[in-house]
Amino acid sequence: MKQTTERRWHEVWREQCGAAESIRLQYSVGPAFDYAIGEKLLTLRGGVGGTP
Repeated sequence: MKQTTERRWHEVWREQCGAAESIRLQYSVGPAFDYAIGEKLLTLRGGVGGTP
């Protein structure tokens, strides 16, 4: 079970990195960085269990 969860997080991270690369190419590094960090924080927050 643990292996499936780790794989899922890995796939999500890869998708987010791909999206950040597309944003970087279309706009610049700043918006891509903001997207990557924002998505990572939202993903981690969702894994913790909701609102603080």
